[in-house]
Amino acid sequence: MALATMFCLSALADDYTLYVQTAAAEYTYAFDDLQRITFSDGNMVIATKTGETAAVNISSIERVFFDKVATGIKSVENAEDVESGTNREVYDLSGRRVSTNAVLPKGIYVVKEGGKTFKIVKK
Repeated sequence: MALATMFCLSALADDYTLYVQTAAAEYTYAFDDLQRITFSDGNMVIATKTGETAAVNISSIERVFFDKVATGIKSVENAEDVESGTNREVYDLSGRRVSTNAVLPKGIYVVKEGGKTFKIVKK
C-alpha cells in the first residue's frame, strides 16, 4: 500500500511533504527529496537524495502521512494560462513587469488580475 501511495503522489511530488511523528520527534522530508524508504531490523529507514539517512524504530512511530504543502503558488503548464487575458499584469520576482506578449521562460511570477494577486510557477 505504501508503494501505491508513493506512486500516486509521484506526479505531484513538488507539492507534498512526508511526516513521520514519534513521541520524541517529528521528521519531515520534501517528497521530491526522498530517495528511498526501506524497513530493516525493526526500523523505518528514510534516505534522501542529499545523503541524509534517518532510522526510526517502527514501534515508536505514532503517525506517518503525506501532506500537501501550502505554498500559495499555482503551477502552470501552458504559457497561454499566464500570457493571455485582459487587464492582467505579470511580474517577475524582482518586481519588473513582464510583457504578456512575450513567451515567459520557466520561473515564478506574480500575477495581478481583476483586483486579485497570486503567484504561479511556469514549468
